[in-house]
Amino acid sequence: MNKTPLVTIILPSHNRSRTIAKSIGSVIQQDYTNWELIIIDDGSNDDTFNSIKDFLKDKRIKYVFQKNKGPSNARNKGISIAKGDLITFLDSDDEYVPKSISFRVREMLNQDISASLSNVFVKYPSKTIIKNKSKNRYIKVIDLLESNAGALISLMLKKDTLGNLRFDESLSVAEDVDLILRILQKEEIYFFSKPLIIVEKNLNGDRLSTNLERRMISHKKMLMKLKEGKYNLSYADTNLLYKKLYVDLGISYALDEKYSTSKLFFIKGFKIKTKLKDDFRNHVIYYSINVPFIFIILKYISSLFWKTGVFRA
Repeated sequence: MNKTPLVTIILPSHNRSRTIAKSIGSVIQQDYTNWELIIIDDGSNDDTFNSIKDFLKDKRIKYVFQKNKGPSNARNKGISIAKGDLITFLDSDDEYVPKSISFRVREMLNQDISASLSNVFVKYPSKTIIKNKSKNRYIKVIDLLESNAGALISLMLKKDTLGNLRFDESLSVAEDVDLILRILQKEEIYFFSKPLIIVEKNLNGDRLSTNLERRMISHKKMLMKLKEGKYNLSYADTNLLYKKLYVDLGISYALDEKYSTSKLFFIKGFKIKTKLKDDFRNHVIYYSINVPFIFIILKYISSLFWKTGVFRA
């Protein structure tokens, strides 16, 4: 690979007319210039095209419109037409910091890294924080499950490393975790502690209620894949993922006010004795749902702290 390989940036979007221009602008402003940006408009019915049409004068930017099929399908569509030696992803409400691409390309080439993730700035309504305080390193499965690997959609990897792997289009949540678990079967993934992307977080009640059902469906599908051995994990990592999925399902059912089902999933998770960093928080949630009024109060308090980045989503 030469010193300035072509980098393909895949940007899926659905009804993000208010934010997508900012995302595209952050690509154009990079000091690294050998890139192609593939925008997959996943069936937007807002003003997305008018927001980006002036950018299409740049021949490095390709725009593809398709019927709404979900972000995994959109990313896979981008992969199918990518020409770059390196492939990476950017969401249409996120943005690169200056020199993000040049830093990553230089370090990956110098250190012979095939796949990498990066730390991020997380912009909450009241505060911006650095997501992780950890060091540069090759990640482990527990880093994914405890959110210690930056933004998983910050993935940049060699096209040859990706090979035939694709996002699982049956998953609408945690599809990035699923793909990275499968990449780890064949290649190590390096984490850069330097924040290279700004991720904006907004708490939206309607969106939360919609996502709960999707989260539950996706996590159950991942449980099935885990039981079928699709991730080829060690015994210890298998137990970690089982516990994480069970507890996350417990939380989702609690938020959906289905407390009996929530308790069942929490109990399944707690029976697995391996430790996760959020164990204490998860036990507090479990005990609070025995008195739903207390859980509702905790949920409200958590939302207030979430806006300041104290409780991170």
